[in-house]
Amino acid sequence: MKPFHSLLTGTWIIIGLNLTMAFGAIWLFQRMAPAIEIILDQNDKSLKAVESMLSSIATRNLTKEDNQSLNDFQLAYQSARGNITEIKEQYFLDSIERNYHSAFQGDPVALKITVESIRSLANLNRSAMIRADHRARQLGNTGAWGIAFMSIILFIVIMIFKRGLRNNLLLPMEEIYAVIESRQNGDFHRRFYYADMPFYIKKIFLGLNNILDK
Repeated sequence: MKPFHSLLTGTWIIIGLNLTMAFGAIWLFQRMAPAIEIILDQNDKSLKAVESMLSSIATRNLTKEDNQSLNDFQLAYQSARGNITEIKEQYFLDSIERNYHSAFQGDPVALKITVESIRSLANLNRSAMIRADHRARQLGNTGAWGIAFMSIILFIVIMIFKRGLRNNLLLPMEEIYAVIESRQNGDFHRRFYYADMPFYIKKIFLGLNNILDK
């Protein structure tokens, strides 16, 4: 019957929307996790390398050969070189590579260029972290509004389903109960009222009234 088919269809629609919201939320968190991981992993690794390079060059011993500070600097430089995430990083890393040996030997010009290149490298990665954070926030906001929009649709569908359930099932069942109750109490003139019922319910009640009339 069409009314019950509509109720069944509405039930499946509600189930489908709920599943869509659930999988949508899972997809959202799965997309946000890599974005946050990029912030914490790639750019943070470069910033740690920058800190180590600045620390090594600041604590170098100018009065004698300081292999330890130089080795620490080179290790940090190689770490930054192996973690390039921005195109402009290559330029600053090349500048550091050209000048850091002279900087460790006390050349003030080379030292200035090396420090400025390291600072520029830090600013570049910091800006990349801010952009990655902004993208993660945008993704989260978009997903939140998407889920909110789906919730509104789900609410509308539930209200329509509730109305269909009331008109196609609850009210007809109440009318059937009222007729049976009246006949059990001795009122054999009570008939099914179908003026406000859906078409198929009207047809059923009209047929039942004909049977009762006979």
